[in-house]
Amino acid sequence: MSNDREFEKIKELQWEAYSAGLCKKSAEIARRGAELAGTTGNATWRICFLFWHGEALRRAGDWKAAQIPLLEAARPDPEADPADQYNALTALISIAMRESEAGYCRHLITQGRDYLAAVHKESWSHKLDSLEGGLELGRGAFALAESCYQRAWNSAPKGAYPGYTSATYADNLVQTAFAQRNVAALSNWQARLQDSDKVGEGDKIMEKAGLLLLMRARRAEEGLASAVPAALDLLRHVQALEDSAAGENLVALRTLAIAGHWAALDDWLARLRLDEVGFDNQIFCGDERLCRARHALGMPARDDEWDQGLEELCPPSSPILEPARRDEAVTFLYQARGHYESVLAKAEAEDRRLETTWYTNTLEQRLARLSALAKH
Repeated sequence: MSNDREFEKIKELQWEAYSAGLCKKSAEIARRGAELAGTTGNATWRICFLFWHGEALRRAGDWKAAQIPLLEAARPDPEADPADQYNALTALISIAMRESEAGYCRHLITQGRDYLAAVHKESWSHKLDSLEGGLELGRGAFALAESCYQRAWNSAPKGAYPGYTSATYADNLVQTAFAQRNVAALSNWQARLQDSDKVGEGDKIMEKAGLLLLMRARRAEEGLASAVPAALDLLRHVQALEDSAAGENLVALRTLAIAGHWAALDDWLARLRLDEVGFDNQIFCGDERLCRARHALGMPARDDEWDQGLEELCPPSSPILEPARRDEAVTFLYQARGHYESVLAKAEAEDRRLETTWYTNTLEQRLARLSALAKH
């Protein structure tokens, strides 16, 4: 009959794979652990492994499959560790936030707080604060998101279970600082992120992406020369993992586009094959075409996530632009419009789901910027 030491060894192997970014391997080890615990009647270890099975699948991007073990782990069981059940619940909330309506997500977060009150673990609420911040970030309510994330940062005991890593809490505040174009806050939270313990490869990925955001925010003063190798390093790092770090990939790809590093950008776009229906992916693809159009027109580079307003009313660097260059720019603008318009319905649906106007406003801003650029 399996004893705790055997289960602890399985947990060590599972965690070793998970922290190394080998999420599929981690999920398989946890699945086997759950099966073994089930056959030996050890409910405590079974719930633990069910959570980690689902969590590893979630990190790998297989959200539908992840829900099966997570739902089972979150089911009330007097023999389970409340920390494992709570972690399963918060993982399910993070999955729901991808597709469910904002009101339902808020209801789930409230249920999570009720659960903590029932088990007298209100001190664990920092995970729910973080999830609430993620919901507001997705709605484009950046100041509200920052408030939630700050609350989570202040109350989370660093490195304690159950909780996100300290790097995750810092990275959340990096995201809101960038979204609000607050260079001082961005620099502060990136420094916190850099100083935080790196529990796994995912934490290292966040640190590299945060540094790229800071480089982009300081682009006007410092340029992006040093950001290109950093972006390529991040892309190579993510490729070596089984972690669904799609957002970090886009940060690196956008850096290459703003820097005009076209050969490397083309190479990585061919490798990654971005989802054609994803809102963030298509906004990036449109922005990348705008970067190429500006280059063809001899205009300064812009960061469409950071720089505000329409195109600067400055003429191309050459008084008479070669017809081939102008035709090239027209082609890029046409392609950009196609990317933006392909997610118009998606933007409207996301606005309805999340009770906001942020998605359609973002598209309208990009299309207005495109129209202004077409006048050059």
